[in-house]
Amino acid sequence: MRRSLAFTWISLYNSSFTIPNYSVWSGIPSEMVLRGGEDYSKRFEVEDFSLRMTALMKSQGVKKGDIVGLLVSNCPQLPAMWLGNARLGAITPLINTNQRGNALLHSISVAKCDILIYSEDFQSAIQDISSQLSPSLKLFKFTHRPLDPVNPKESSGDAVPDLTSMLERTPPAPWTLANADGFRGKLLYIYTSGTTGLPKAAVISNTRFVFMASGIHYLRLTKSDRIYCPLPLYHTAGGVISVGQALIMGCTVVLKNKFSASQYFPDCAKYNATAAHYIGEMCRYILATPPSPNDRAHNVRIIYGNGLRPQIWVEFLKRFNVKHVIEFYGATEGNANIANTDGTPGAIGFVSRIIPAVYPIAIIKVNQETGEPIRDSKGLCQQRISEEIKVSARILRVVLVAKPIV
Repeated sequence: MRRSLAFTWISLYNSSFTIPNYSVWSGIPSEMVLRGGEDYSKRFEVEDFSLRMTALMKSQGVKKGDIVGLLVSNCPQLPAMWLGNARLGAITPLINTNQRGNALLHSISVAKCDILIYSEDFQSAIQDISSQLSPSLKLFKFTHRPLDPVNPKESSGDAVPDLTSMLERTPPAPWTLANADGFRGKLLYIYTSGTTGLPKAAVISNTRFVFMASGIHYLRLTKSDRIYCPLPLYHTAGGVISVGQALIMGCTVVLKNKFSASQYFPDCAKYNATAAHYIGEMCRYILATPPSPNDRAHNVRIIYGNGLRPQIWVEFLKRFNVKHVIEFYGATEGNANIANTDGTPGAIGFVSRIIPAVYPIAIIKVNQETGEPIRDSKGLCQQRISEEIKVSARILRVVLVAKPIV
C-alpha cells in the first residue's frame, strides 16, 4: 500500500488534479457523506450543490484566480460552496465566524475578496463594517435550508441577494475539469488564530489538502468509518482533515455546529460514529463531565487530533472505552508535522530515521523563555539528539522545523 501511495503522490504532484475533479471519480459511495445535525447531504447532493454554485458564480463573473470569501457556519453546504468555486479556479478564504469589527474587516481585506458570502446569522456583523468594505465587493447572503429547485423561495427582498434562492433558480453547470492551476494550485485560505496580531491567511493548496487528509486517514481510519466532527470548518482541523475524509476517502462525516463536552459521546452514539475528532483542551473538558451511562454507550473505536494531555490520556481512553488515538502535531501556516503512529501515551509523534530522506524534518533546540531557536557560531539552528528529545518531550519545549533540501 505504501509503494502504491508513494507512486500515486509522485504521479499527482505535477498533474492537473484538483479536489473538485477527484470528488466524482474517487468511488465515494452514494450514501450520505456530510451530515449536519438532522440535516444531511448525500454525495450527489453535494455535487449538485457545487455545480449550481459553479454556474451561479460564473454568471457573476467569477473566473480563475478570483477570491470568493465564506463567512458561513458549519453545514454540509459549506464545502460544497468552495468546491463550486474551485471548479472555476477561484480561491476561497474560510473566515473565522467569531470575528467582528476590525478583525473581520482585516480578514476580508487581506485576502482581497471579490465576493463575500455570509450566513444570515452574521448579517449584523457585516452591517457593522459595511461602510468600510470596498465598494467593488459583491455580497451574498446564505440562508440555511435545503435547496428546493421545484418550488424556489422568493428572495427576502433586502439589498443583499439571497444566495440560496439564486441557487434554486440556477441549473447545475455541466461537469467539467476545474479551470485551475493543478495539484499545486491554491484551493483555500485558512487564517491563523490572530493571537499575535491580526489573523494571517495561510495558503491551502490541493497538495496540502490531500496530504493532510490522506496522511491522517492511512494511520488507522477506514472508508467505512463514520466520523464525528464538532470543530469549526474555518480551521484546518475540521475544514480540511475531517471534511477531506468525506470528499477524498468516502467516509461519512457528521458535522456539529458547536462543541459540547456533555454531548460529545451522546452525539457519537446518536449518529453511530466510529471515529471522532478533538483538538486542544476538548478531551479535558469531556473528562470533567460527570460520569454517565453514555460514557460507553457508543461505537467510537478511535479518536484523532492534537492536544490530548499526557496526564489524562490513559484515563480518557479507559473511561470512554476508546481503543486508539491518533495524536499529531502541525500548524496551518507551518511547513512540518509529525504524528504518533503507535498510540504511545503522551507523545505527539516521532521523527523517523527513514522518512527524512524524502520529508526532511528535525527537532531543534530553542530558548525555553523566548521560544527562539538557539544558533551555533555559524548562525545555524542546532538539531537535538535523541536523548535530549526524550527529556524535552517530558519537561521542555521543542520546535519542529522542515530542513532545507540542499
